Amino acid sequence: MPNLEGINLRFRASALSRLDEGRKRELNSRMVAKPKLKTFNFIEDNPRETYGITLNDIPLLSHPSLTTLKLQKVRIREFGRPSVRPLPFENLDSFYLHAPDYSYEVLNKFLKNAKSFRHLEFHHPFDVSARSDPPDFSELLQPCKSSLKILELWWDCNDSLSFSSPGMKFAEFTALQYLAIPPTALFGPYWYKPDLNFLQMLKDHIPPNLKVLFLQDINPCWSEEELAEDCDAEAILLPNDYKLIRTLLTNKEFFPSLKYIAWTSEIGTIPPEDLGDMAGELGMAIELVSNRLELPPDLKWLDSL
Repeated sequence: MPNLEGINLRFRASALSRLDEGRKRELNSRMVAKPKLKTFNFIEDNPRETYGITLNDIPLLSHPSLTTLKLQKVRIREFGRPSVRPLPFENLDSFYLHAPDYSYEVLNKFLKNAKSFRHLEFHHPFDVSARSDPPDFSELLQPCKSSLKILELWWDCNDSLSFSSPGMKFAEFTALQYLAIPPTALFGPYWYKPDLNFLQMLKDHIPPNLKVLFLQDINPCWSEEELAEDCDAEAILLPNDYKLIRTLLTNKEFFPSLKYIAWTSEIGTIPPEDLGDMAGELGMAIELVSNRLELPPDLKWLDSL
């Protein structure tokens, strides 16, 4: 089928695993080029299973014409082997990845040749604990720093997020308009550090033409104000998060396109009134949202902002 334009492979690991490696090698030997193939979905349908991609599955994905790739509930460790070459994704535009065993070496096999990439949506699984040192996506995505418009890095795991790595610097990503990421993955472990240079931190880590900053899992603290007996304690921003957002608002000339600052929080942490007022005067919005669905990325919407 040389004219095939899309493959939607939805399966259950228990069924696909019955296809032994010898049979896969035989099928690979019969594979013909598919120069019109644009879309490939590789999706494990069983919510209780994750399919491990093998070396003999990798040729299925090796199509230079691909523009859209979705890998959901799969294990991708095999891509990290030295014998596996970086995938020929020069034309890849959009990539969705949901995998538990990613690493810098593995992700680099997908991203090294992706020079026209515009949208990455990455999901760390719910049932896998987060590592304290995530791969540096600002390094991995260097080949597409002039084309990437939407970057979503979601850690969907159940435990609270706190990363110890230095953060990710996106200052050179001039096309990036929508960035969704946990704050300590972006800035490093800044929450309790004293005497930070917040403006320099923002200039190093925030892309200059960003329109939407979506911070996942802001860590709240409790207000020390005395409340009436019938009132519940109020969750507020940590002092460094307050200073970070205030610095962003008071130095908007460095981020002239910014329109939305949003965050999620395990405990409802509404924006402070003074920051909300400042944002309104600047034609911006600051919002507490429950999940991605309340502020989904869309290229047409972003271009209209």
